Amino acid sequence: NSNTSSTSSSDAIGLLMSKTNHEGETPLYASAENGHAIVVREMLMHMDLQSASIAARNGYDPFHIAVRQGHLDVLKELLQVFPNLAM
Repeated sequence: NSNTSSTSSSDAIGLLMSKTNHEGETPLYASAENGHAIVVREMLMHMDLQSASIAARNGYDPFHIAVRQGHLDVLKELLQVFPNLAM
Protein backbone atom coordinates (compact mmCIF):
# COMPACT_ATOMS: atom_id res chain seq x y z
CA ASN A 1 0.00 0.00 0.00
CA SER A 2 1.67 3.21 -1.17
CA ASN A 3 -0.20 5.34 1.38
CA THR A 4 1.37 3.38 4.26
CA SER A 5 4.80 3.71 2.66
CA SER A 6 4.34 7.47 2.30
CA THR A 7 3.22 7.83 5.92
CA SER A 8 6.08 5.76 7.32
CA SER A 9 8.55 7.66 5.13
CA SER A 10 7.18 10.96 6.44
CA ASP A 11 7.35 9.63 10.02
CA ALA A 12 10.97 8.58 9.47
CA ILE A 13 11.89 12.02 8.15
CA GLY A 14 10.16 13.66 11.11
CA LEU A 15 12.11 11.43 13.49
CA LEU A 16 15.40 12.36 11.80
CA MET A 17 14.53 16.06 12.12
CA SER A 18 14.24 15.61 15.90
CA LYS A 19 17.65 13.94 16.32
CA THR A 20 20.34 16.02 18.00
CA ASN A 21 24.13 16.07 17.92
CA HIS A 22 26.40 16.22 20.99
CA GLU A 23 25.59 19.94 21.37
CA GLY A 24 21.84 19.24 21.35
CA GLU A 25 21.47 20.82 17.90
CA THR A 26 18.84 19.50 15.49
CA PRO A 27 19.31 19.62 11.70
CA LEU A 28 16.90 22.59 11.65
CA TYR A 29 18.99 24.39 14.28
CA ALA A 30 22.21 23.86 12.30
CA SER A 31 20.57 25.05 9.08
CA ALA A 32 19.07 28.10 10.80
CA GLU A 33 22.40 28.96 12.45
CA ASN A 34 24.21 28.80 9.13
CA GLY A 35 21.62 30.76 7.14
CA HIS A 36 20.41 27.97 4.87
CA ALA A 37 16.89 29.32 4.23
CA ILE A 38 16.04 26.92 1.39
CA VAL A 39 17.06 23.91 3.50
CA VAL A 40 15.04 25.30 6.43
CA ARG A 41 11.98 25.66 4.15
CA GLU A 42 12.27 22.02 3.04
CA MET A 43 12.77 20.73 6.59
CA LEU A 44 9.74 22.60 7.89
CA MET A 45 7.50 20.61 5.55
CA HIS A 46 8.29 17.54 7.67
CA MET A 47 8.11 19.07 11.14
CA ASP A 48 5.58 20.10 13.74
CA LEU A 49 5.88 23.07 16.11
CA GLN A 50 7.30 20.92 18.90
CA SER A 51 10.17 19.52 16.81
CA ALA A 52 10.85 22.94 15.24
CA SER A 53 11.18 24.39 18.76
CA ILE A 54 13.82 22.01 20.15
CA ALA A 55 16.51 24.08 21.87
CA ALA A 56 20.19 23.18 21.84
CA ARG A 57 22.22 22.87 25.03
CA ASN A 58 23.11 26.56 24.73
CA GLY A 59 19.42 27.41 25.28
CA TYR A 60 18.80 28.70 21.76
CA ASP A 61 16.15 27.18 19.51
CA PRO A 62 16.29 27.49 15.69
CA PHE A 63 14.33 30.75 15.68
CA HIS A 64 16.47 32.47 18.29
CA ILE A 65 19.79 31.30 16.81
CA ALA A 66 18.67 32.70 13.43
CA VAL A 67 17.91 36.01 15.20
CA ARG A 68 21.30 35.98 16.90
CA GLN A 69 23.07 35.29 13.59
CA GLY A 70 21.01 37.91 11.72
CA HIS A 71 19.59 35.46 9.15
CA LEU A 72 16.41 37.32 8.17
CA ASP A 73 15.63 34.98 5.27
CA VAL A 74 15.65 32.02 7.68
CA LEU A 75 13.42 33.92 10.11
CA LYS A 76 10.89 34.58 7.35
CA GLU A 77 10.76 30.86 6.52
CA LEU A 78 10.36 29.86 10.17
CA LEU A 79 7.65 32.43 10.90
CA GLN A 80 5.71 31.69 7.72
CA VAL A 81 5.20 28.09 8.83
CA PHE A 82 5.23 28.47 12.64
CA PRO A 83 4.45 32.05 13.79
CA ASN A 84 4.42 30.79 17.40
CA LEU A 85 8.19 30.23 17.26
CA ALA A 86 8.57 33.93 18.09
CA MET A 87 6.86 33.45 21.45
